[in-house]
Amino acid sequence: DDQPCHYDPQSSAANDTGFVDVPSGKERALMKAVAAVGPVSVAIDAGHESFQFYHSEELDHGVLVVGYGFEGEDVDGKKFWIVKN
Repeated sequence: DDQPCHYDPQSSAANDTGFVDVPSGKERALMKAVAAVGPVSVAIDAGHESFQFYHSEELDHGVLVVGYGFEGEDVDGKKFWIVKN
């Protein structure tokens, strides 16, 4: 197809208003991004040893982090992420 792309803003379903670059492995930075801008799209590196018995062909995976929390009395408890697949 050699036709030029015709963009109509009235037909758009969503708008990108910006992004936050979260360095790989920086948990605190991801927590701050989720708190500041809301859900964050992340990639899971399934090459980690915790995936050693996974038998699918596709190892890397994208998910949406929508929140986080702590089990226990304070922030020193067990940390967890709330993720949509």
